[in-house]
Amino acid sequence: MTCGRTAFVVGIVLVALCTGTAVADAPSGLDSTCQDRPNTVVLFVEHHDRAHTDGATLYPGTVVYVAYCGDGEAESPTAGGQTVWGIGADAGLDNVTREGDTYRAVIPENKESVVLNVDTIRNQSPQNEITVTVQQGPTVQSTLTGTQLSFRSERATSYAANESKYLSARNETRMAADALNQTAQNIRKAGPSAFANEHASTANASLAKLNTSQATADDRAAALQSLLYVRATESTLPHGDHGQALEALHDSERTTTERTAAALDTYRGALRSVERAARQTIITNMAAGLLTGLVIGAIGGGYRLRQYGQKTQDFSDFRGSDFDRSLLTAPVALGLALVVGGLALLIVTGIGGALL
Repeated sequence: MTCGRTAFVVGIVLVALCTGTAVADAPSGLDSTCQDRPNTVVLFVEHHDRAHTDGATLYPGTVVYVAYCGDGEAESPTAGGQTVWGIGADAGLDNVTREGDTYRAVIPENKESVVLNVDTIRNQSPQNEITVTVQQGPTVQSTLTGTQLSFRSERATSYAANESKYLSARNETRMAADALNQTAQNIRKAGPSAFANEHASTANASLAKLNTSQATADDRAAALQSLLYVRATESTLPHGDHGQALEALHDSERTTTERTAAALDTYRGALRSVERAARQTIITNMAAGLLTGLVIGAIGGGYRLRQYGQKTQDFSDFRGSDFDRSLLTAPVALGLALVVGGLALLIVTGIGGALL
């Protein structure tokens, strides 16, 4: 028996907790509010118990509760399966759902006002009229979309500043990419001598500008996305213009990235082309130097060796005579010098080709 009582008490507590949770946000004291307000429509803001019977100014996305006071007490929206009173779509509220003796609804984004009166309250004839002015907040003329975007408080100023910085950095990035493309074309035309003139410094300046402006654009784009996402989640119904701004921002980033990647590919291709041309020039010049050196060395050395041969023959014929051996030193040395000179010419022309 004790167990049965315990289970019964726990059941009551659970029911009470569940009931309390379900209507925790609904306004309290409806009957006391309606005591002196017969045939009156009443509006409450979520988490506030103040009753509005004539007008209010609220932000889009604000949750409100609407009650109808009949004869000294709050009327339930339904009784016996029949609708006692309701809110028409022409009132202008969003997401209208029944909750207890009230209707829960949301202040819309795309309307200037909400009106609750005899024309918008169904099956009843309230004596009063409530006009809710929708506070749209500051607006920003977006260059990305060409439309006005609404924000709350200082976020409008922040969005305007970040969009301006993003567009400036984006344009600088695209101009740097165009400059890098032009530099790549000039490098191709100049060939192996491209980096012996101003093309190298121009390319480095374009790359530095590209890196700096792209980093700035990425940072500002991230800030814009954050502001737009926050604005979209502040209301039950996302605002179309803010979604359009997110899409426009994504398209802008994608186009910039594609142009930058294409410019870098073109520049790398120009460098590879110059590298190949320089390698071919070095090989050609080294081959020419080798051939020239060998020819000069062979001709000069051969001539002097021929003379050396004649001197040797003379020495052999007159070995018994008083022949001066120092006469052979100068011809042999000159022949060797010509061979060394040919090798030096090979090195000089090879290095010169690499530099030019």
